[in-house]
Amino acid sequence: VNLRCGAWYARHPDATAYFKSTDGHANQWALSLKRLNLGFAKLAANSGGALLVDATRRGRPLPDSFAKTVPIWCCCVNRAVRGE
Repeated sequence: VNLRCGAWYARHPDATAYFKSTDGHANQWALSLKRLNLGFAKLAANSGGALLVDATRRGRPLPDSFAKTVPIWCCCVNRAVRGE
């Protein structure tokens, strides 16, 4: 559950995440160390995947967090796990 916009979709989530859409704005390609979301990463790794929910207003086909921030986070986590 993305604490920023989707917390009301799950009554008792196994893990939470906090992705801020501005992390991926204006060529900001660095991962925020304040929002590592390691609990969410651990849950996804241990259970073969995880579902991330966001509740962005209508009119947006894909929220910025899903279009930019989450892919950057996934890349960084994968590279860290692989030791790159």
